[in-house]
Amino acid sequence: MRINPTTSSSSPAVSPIEEK
Repeated sequence: MRINPTTSSSSPAVSPIEEK
């Protein structure tokens, strides 16, 4: 539930959030 640049790069669909 945080803004992670790594997650954003990994999942373009889930850029604003890491995981619900």
